[in-house]
Amino acid sequence: MYEVQKESGNYEPSFRESMLEDIELEKIREIAPTLFVLAKKIIQSGKTYDFILSDDASGRLVSLFIKRLIDRFQMGKGLSKTDIRFVSGGRHGNTETFCKIKELVKKIAPTHVLLVTECIDTGRSILILSNILRELNLDFDIATVSGSEDSMSNISSLLEQTSKRLYFGSEGWAGSTFQGYSGSGVIKYGDSLFPRKIITRQHMPNYRRKAQSCVNRARKDIALLAERIWKELA
Repeated sequence: MYEVQKESGNYEPSFRESMLEDIELEKIREIAPTLFVLAKKIIQSGKTYDFILSDDASGRLVSLFIKRLIDRFQMGKGLSKTDIRFVSGGRHGNTETFCKIKELVKKIAPTHVLLVTECIDTGRSILILSNILRELNLDFDIATVSGSEDSMSNISSLLEQTSKRLYFGSEGWAGSTFQGYSGSGVIKYGDSLFPRKIITRQHMPNYRRKAQSCVNRARKDIALLAERIWKELA
């Protein structure tokens, strides 16, 4: 059983191999240390968020991971859980889709937003979504598992000008492990605002069972990892 003995004083939270106990999926086991670094930065910032905007289908598991941690942190302070929405407007850059995203966020009217993506490559899509939040005069920060050094440096510089933050787990392409991953349970189609389910009635029953099993396992693993990381950070 996972257990941590914390001493008072100079205890520094760190990733432990024991956090991987009972986590079956290799993709999640491999990315776990990077997710720990990301989680540590978000929680230790002390900031709270009432809304998470996940920028693409492949960012779903990452967003669920972050939401679980933020919920635990905020509930411990007597605050409400954060709301979350998944949109698929991040990659194709369709103007109509971004207008729909703007209307969606405007309708929800959040106060503090965390924009989440799994990996920042050029940074174009995340900057477009950032501009939407900026046009709505919303306070927001960005969280990503990883990204290219140049893109994250540019985005970080832009955010610092308005006292916003960029949380990241590592430089490089670790976060790309979630791109095209069926464990998220959704995929993006064309110019659709929302990701669609991978598993549909049109698929054969045997495929649906196997695919749903993968989705269930991925979400169970990511939830278990989040809980163990929370125990280390709390």
